[in-house]
Amino acid sequence: LNRKGRRKAKALRFGSLFHLGLNAWWAAADPHRFARALAAIALGAVDDETDDFDIVKAEVLLAGYHARWIDEDFRALAVEKNFRSAVDSAADVSGSIDAIATKGGKIYNVEHKTTSTDISAGSDYWRHVVALDSQVSTYDAASRAMGYDIAGTLYDVIRKPELEPWKATPEEKRKYTKPTKA
Repeated sequence: LNRKGRRKAKALRFGSLFHLGLNAWWAAADPHRFARALAAIALGAVDDETDDFDIVKAEVLLAGYHARWIDEDFRALAVEKNFRSAVDSAADVSGSIDAIATKGGKIYNVEHKTTSTDISAGSDYWRHVVALDSQVSTYDAASRAMGYDIAGTLYDVIRKPELEPWKATPEEKRKYTKPTKA
């Protein structure tokens, strides 16, 4: 029916916001890439649905991301690379590859995911990816069709912190007790 929700779910809004920062981080190959990524998050957070806590959470996650990846020798060839290709005569596949990057003379697709589930080695998350997720093979085929000799995929999963803000109890609902000890 071509209906869309009035608003994105909170988890999807956060993932989209953080993704803006990742895109800017990968697109900037200069010493200011972290600052550029933070600016992208700030620009993406201009709507009324993004709360301050999510902005700070995205910024802190990005700081950790930057610390992890800054010394790796990846150089982006493309960021958010759109593709459309025919799978067969009956179906077209289209999408957007988060990044295509080179390292050590080899070319890699980069796929970012944010999740709140367990991503430790051997967790259900990875069993699901291996068994059910066709995205990597689709993106590899699309990259090859665009002329990139892909050596592999950096499947980059970032676990969101479980922290959520606590709101103060309104003054009128607070209860106090008398101290029983000196």
